[in-house]
Amino acid sequence: MNYTMHFLQDLYLKISTISAHWNITHCWLCETASPHIICEQCNAELPRPPLVCPQCARPLVFLEYVQICENCRFHPPSFNYVKAVFQYQYPVDKIIHAMKYQANFVLQRWLALQMRARLQTTVEKLKETALLVPVPVYPADLGRRGYNQAAELTKYLARAFNLPYDFKTVSCIKPKQQQANLSQRQRQQNVQGVFAVRSVAEQYSHVIIVDDVVTTGATVNEIALQLKLAGVKKVGVWCCARR
Repeated sequence: MNYTMHFLQDLYLKISTISAHWNITHCWLCETASPHIICEQCNAELPRPPLVCPQCARPLVFLEYVQICENCRFHPPSFNYVKAVFQYQYPVDKIIHAMKYQANFVLQRWLALQMRARLQTTVEKLKETALLVPVPVYPADLGRRGYNQAAELTKYLARAFNLPYDFKTVSCIKPKQQQANLSQRQRQQNVQGVFAVRSVAEQYSHVIIVDDVVTTGATVNEIALQLKLAGVKKVGVWCCARR
């Protein structure tokens, strides 16, 4: 996608978001009168992560005094940590679906704001400058959908935290099957060889992958693996929701 297309896409997103923002009169979920797209009561009731593994962000099954969960101990993922704002349950799944497939840019901005609030402390603790990269979309899929929600979240978070970002570090070089109905093993096979990583600048020993949802973790794990093979020392994941 060339520069002109990126510019027009960004302009359309901004105009659509501003226009919709000024017309918010009701909560998108409960439909009660509210100046916010998600009212304060609905926001407070959204499913947030319980006690989770600091590496994969999956809920710990037992309240045991462990550094990481059993799965991460015996089958270490390529990424070092996952930070998620919500659990991928109703109605969070409904919100993300609307952002992703119905081009609801107001919900997209709302989700970005929730990520910003959740990640503020994480960013303050960064010991080095981290590079943000979105999970890429195959060009043909991007053309059909019109935009990459992970890229839009990345741009917002990069501006909010004054962090660098790059859309060319990771690319999707071949199409993959839709993963919604695939098992974890099938998902792992489905993403093999799908992503390519170009050389990463030496000053970025820490790269953070940004996505909307992490389910089995197969996609972000494959990207993290490729990043580490390219010489990156530490790879994190930021997402709106974790299943």
